[in-house]
Amino acid sequence: MWDDLDLGISRAALWTESMVSIPETSSEEYDNAEAIQTILNNPDIFKIVTPINIPHFCELLIEHPNQPLVESICNGLTNGFWPFANTHYGSYPLTLDDSGPPPKTDEHAAFLQEQTKIEIDAGHYSQPFRTKLLPGMCSTPVLAVPRKGKLHLCNHHSYGTYSLNSMIKWDDIVGVKLDGIHELGESLHLYRQTFGDRRLVVFRSDMKAAYQQMPLAYLWQIKQIITINGQSHVNRCACFSCHGSQYIFMAFMGLVVWIVTYIKLIDHLKDYVDDSYSFEIKSNMLYYKPYNRSFPTKQTHLLLLWDELGIPHTNDKQEFGSILSIIGFLVDPNAMTVTMSAESRADLVSLIRIFSVRGKQRNP
Repeated sequence: MWDDLDLGISRAALWTESMVSIPETSSEEYDNAEAIQTILNNPDIFKIVTPINIPHFCELLIEHPNQPLVESICNGLTNGFWPFANTHYGSYPLTLDDSGPPPKTDEHAAFLQEQTKIEIDAGHYSQPFRTKLLPGMCSTPVLAVPRKGKLHLCNHHSYGTYSLNSMIKWDDIVGVKLDGIHELGESLHLYRQTFGDRRLVVFRSDMKAAYQQMPLAYLWQIKQIITINGQSHVNRCACFSCHGSQYIFMAFMGLVVWIVTYIKLIDHLKDYVDDSYSFEIKSNMLYYKPYNRSFPTKQTHLLLLWDELGIPHTNDKQEFGSILSIIGFLVDPNAMTVTMSAESRADLVSLIRIFSVRGKQRNP
């Protein structure tokens, strides 16, 4: 698997050197006079919200070889991203209430109300504006989805005949590069070849509310209306269920890792969506004042860069150790092993047993 070793540089960072730019809102979208009028008449609910320090981010990328991409990301952070969509103005309904059924239980309803309040306080959702949709708006379902014993908010952008995701072509968003276990193993092998048997730790840093740090263009915000308990809100930011969100977010994070690698000179950093991870010599620790604790030196420098750029994070999502779970695998950099946890193995076996039913044929 690791016979043909490369330079150990993040695939996500290298991808930014050749990837196509993020498109601006197409001229055809501006033909939607009703939607534009709604936006102009309601400036309090349509806003560009992001914590990113845009001028500093762009300044650090002056030497990046793919300046059209850099300009498109800086423009998107400033004016809102367009998620590769064609809204089919003139053939899809102009205004559509596709909110779906109410929450299944009182627990789900209470969770959605509480989560909506959190998103309003963060500026990701607008204040409630009215119960009736305004011209050009599309309201999609919001669900409380159980996962690993907790409820999570999910925007269902694939719901219905005129779903938001049906406006986005797969061909426009394929090719996203993520760093996985293969890339981490490659860097560990390269490190061992040069420095031998030094004791290492692995670390993982997770940013807060990843996709929601990416603001969306007003003409897409108007399609992202959520309705909770009869009250409607504008969802101003990217979300996990939108097919275009990952491409936008990974273009941004790929540029961040490029800065880490070529400007801050932190080697072997990898990124898988909102998880950034690498390894460090066990004795190399550096104090990080905001959390009043020491981290592996590379990890502290990464957090300091995130602070420079305005990337939000929390103390509980910064981890390190001699053995650590990285994107679902237990990585031991000293034994040079990658294994599945007992829980992950049990889940896999359970799913295989559900899938492989005697006498039942599965379509490819």
